[in-house]
Amino acid sequence: MCRRARLNALANLLPLALWRPWIRWQSQRLSPQLPAPLRDYYQGVADAVTGNIAEAKLLALDLELTALTPDKGEIVSVGCVPIDNLGIQLAGAQQWIVQPKGGVGESAVHHQLTDTAVNAGEALAGVLPKLLQQAEGRILLIHHAELDLAFIRQALQTEYGLVPPLPAIDTMHLAAAIQRYHHPEQPPNRLRLSELRQDYQLPAHHGHQALTDAIACAELFFAQLSHRYQQAPDVSALLSAR
Repeated sequence: MCRRARLNALANLLPLALWRPWIRWQSQRLSPQLPAPLRDYYQGVADAVTGNIAEAKLLALDLELTALTPDKGEIVSVGCVPIDNLGIQLAGAQQWIVQPKGGVGESAVHHQLTDTAVNAGEALAGVLPKLLQQAEGRILLIHHAELDLAFIRQALQTEYGLVPPLPAIDTMHLAAAIQRYHHPEQPPNRLRLSELRQDYQLPAHHGHQALTDAIACAELFFAQLSHRYQQAPDVSALLSAR
């Protein structure tokens, strides 16, 4: 494992209390050799992991994929919407269609993006700087963060040779924790975004369109906060994926 890869792995093992100084050190050490989008994200994310969630800046994010693992699939769409002070900022919403190296195959059944549609999209290398700019100073909010972050990490590694810490709140992880709290004798179930929205009596959502999924994730998160916490928790209590 190269030295840079070892540093990336170390970041994922650090306790949250050490993230900010570690990120600042990495930012200063690597700043001269980092492309501007990655450098700016690095510098902005250090402050995002502290404070109360009611005052936090988030970025609800969703990816549409051709398969469920980075070694077999590709990103074909990215949707995101900023959240400030627990308010969805629709004016800042973004969605990009990404041109994959291969075809969409049977995954088109789920995300409804045809080969013709994605071939008119942007290269992932062009979308990444835009996504990093949107995420600057923000915590990612994702449903099933482990899945989407695996693809983002691979893309960052391929494009920049470096994967910064990716602080994220996972609404699926929160749902599982809530279910375990109320029913410790039962394994968590009904963890799909559409199922959880139904459980919280949110409007029906049929999913698989990146931007609408990101917005649906944000709405679910607000419902989870309202039902689970009497007072808005600190960001550190909610972070679950890196």
